[in-house]
Amino acid sequence: NTIASAVEDASNAIRWLEDNADSYCIDPTRLGLWGGSAGAVISMAVAYALDDLLISVNKPDVVIDHWGGLLLSDVMESSDAPLFIVHGDVDTTVPYQRALDLQLEADSASVPYAFYTIVGAGHGFSEIPVTEVSVDGLTLQELAGFLMRIFWVSHPCTRSGLLCLMIASN
Repeated sequence: NTIASAVEDASNAIRWLEDNADSYCIDPTRLGLWGGSAGAVISMAVAYALDDLLISVNKPDVVIDHWGGLLLSDVMESSDAPLFIVHGDVDTTVPYQRALDLQLEADSASVPYAFYTIVGAGHGFSEIPVTEVSVDGLTLQELAGFLMRIFWVSHPCTRSGLLCLMIASN
């Protein structure tokens, strides 16, 4: 199964980061998962559904979902990582309704989230000029400040904070 393999790969990547943290000056306790499309689906499966599958991996501090959705429902818990959702309302690849369902699940589980609809946008950054299109008055580039404002904590070795594991699709 391609999805199961991708979830396993992402879990193994997190474990590799943990095992090699000293060599690469990484703080494995400060982790974010960021994915677009299928990468977002995998990020959310790793962050929210592995407990239900009895698979153990360090939990991320934040999950960033661009144009994704949950594979399973009722997997979020109030102690889970905050979620940042961006979705175009005319997406024909991953329907906008999936983002609304994700918002509803986060609400139901009391998981903190930020949800931004890109009006008139389809699927992916290639359809959106990130420095021009705004959501609630902020460009997508400015919205990346979400990570900086909430999770950026200095790490003595890197002078950086949160490590984001980008989970790509394709």
